[in-house]
Amino acid sequence: MRNYFKEYDCVIAKRDISSRVLKGARGCIMIVYDEMNFEVEFFVDNPLGNVADVLTVTMDDIELI
Repeated sequence: MRNYFKEYDCVIAKRDISSRVLKGARGCIMIVYDEMNFEVEFFVDNPLGNVADVLTVTMDDIELI
């Protein structure tokens, strides 16, 4: 399998991942663990761009923006 995601890619959540990270939330890949698992920092959609959550997700949870 080829990994299309790399560190610092901008992504969007494809589904509700947590109570604070809902479908459509934007984030940035901070760590690539392997071809399927990533640490992503998701942001709140407001002018300050505060961090909503930092979560370990799979490639099925996110897509490139």
